[in-house]
Amino acid sequence: MWKNLLKKMKVRVVFFLLTLLFLFGCSRCSEQFKTERKVKLNPNEITVGTFNIEWLGDGINDRIERTEEDYKNIAKIIQESNCDIIGVQEVENFNALNKLIKYLPDYSFYITRDDAPQKVGIIYHKELKVKYLYDYSPLEVLERRTRPGLVAAIQKGNFDYLVLVVHFKATSRFDDTPEKIEQSRNLRLQQAEVVAKWVDSILTQKNEEDLFIIGDFNDTPVRKQFNTLIPLLSDTNLVFLTEQLKSCKFPNAYVIDHILVTKSVTKRYIPNSVALYNTFEVFSKEVAGKISDHCLIFARFDVNKPDNDPSKYFEGQQKVAFFR
Repeated sequence: MWKNLLKKMKVRVVFFLLTLLFLFGCSRCSEQFKTERKVKLNPNEITVGTFNIEWLGDGINDRIERTEEDYKNIAKIIQESNCDIIGVQEVENFNALNKLIKYLPDYSFYITRDDAPQKVGIIYHKELKVKYLYDYSPLEVLERRTRPGLVAAIQKGNFDYLVLVVHFKATSRFDDTPEKIEQSRNLRLQQAEVVAKWVDSILTQKNEEDLFIIGDFNDTPVRKQFNTLIPLLSDTNLVFLTEQLKSCKFPNAYVIDHILVTKSVTKRYIPNSVALYNTFEVFSKEVAGKISDHCLIFARFDVNKPDNDPSKYFEGQQKVAFFR
């Protein structure tokens, strides 16, 4: 009897020790996972992206109800893309981005200060030099139907530039008459004209050559009829890097989210680096539907080449006068 009792005690002790080892090991694995999830950026490049996160809400009466797991999945996409900076669209408010950023400890953000139900913003890695400059109100060509943009100064390595984040007027299912469709197209055309003027105003001052316009343009440069991006396509200073990129959700269509740059930026563009994170291939249809109906689009640029126009934004001096 005593032998059997001792035998049982030995088994229990071994089981207890194995349990402790397992728990300790899992704890170490968890810490290792957290360390590996940290985003380590390439010091020789900057990756610039744009992501319409489809009604990203703050958890209160949201258009799309998301669980914490959904916010984690959005964060996972941003982490795995290794983007330095991302222009974001369809964000409800500051708290909505705050719910996402808690899963991105290496990142911070800015968001427009208007009262529109959908705002634009930027999410950026904390290693970057980033300075919010202003909300670009001229893009609000019709009150409550269109949104302002956001302008910021960015610097990494020898590369500094200005970025304008935009979300142009959509032609949606609510445009149920020819007149409404025409109005949406005209509003988008006006916004394209506004952006072209912004670019020209900056370049005319001859202080900053490197400009990015990123966001949801709600149109494609290759459209043959009713193309609302003509003011940007006809500007010889500008290049759509994403012109030939196909949609992740509709493989036969072209993307409407774009990275538009001035010609000086193309000298730093890393060839064939335009890509998208195909959410619909990585996640199930149900999970992808809680992330967005758009995919994150990004491109990479060299930051080691000599700077053509050193920035003064980060020396306490504003380099370009604000154009409103």
